[in-house]
Amino acid sequence: MGKFKNLINKKFGKLTVIKMMTKRSKQNKIIWLCKCQCGHCTLVSGDQLATKHTTSCGCKKRKGKLHWNFKHGLSRTKTYARFKKLEHYGITLKDYRDMLKKQNYRCAICKLPNSYFKKSLAVDHNHKTGKIRGLLCQLCNAFLGRIESNKMRLSIIIKYLKERN
Repeated sequence: MGKFKNLINKKFGKLTVIKMMTKRSKQNKIIWLCKCQCGHCTLVSGDQLATKHTTSCGCKKRKGKLHWNFKHGLSRTKTYARFKKLEHYGITLKDYRDMLKKQNYRCAICKLPNSYFKKSLAVDHNHKTGKIRGLLCQLCNAFLGRIESNKMRLSIIIKYLKERN
């Protein structure tokens, strides 16, 4: 990996860099956690800071609009959204990772590896009891969701495929 400039405690407009994040952007750019003068935290790539493309959390644009103040500054991030989804199922990130390891990092139905998919595996659960059954890829999860309420349809689909192949 190439060298990078340490931006911690540097100011860019209204933003002050707090720390470097471990995850990189889709373009493999370093992501920095920055705190705005208004109190919000935001994630910004290093090149956006260097080119002064991003100089605030967006509060300049929101001026005059309702201001949200979040304790941790992560409520609008993908990481926070994942934690909230897992919380909905009553599991922690550690529980999710343990399930993933138990399934050999694969979808419980199609057995394709987790790395094959852009999105992380979905938590499959019984909608009536809430019991977690396993982790599925988006395709298997969507398919199961459509046929689960009408199991008769699955047998009709199987019969159809056998007759036409």
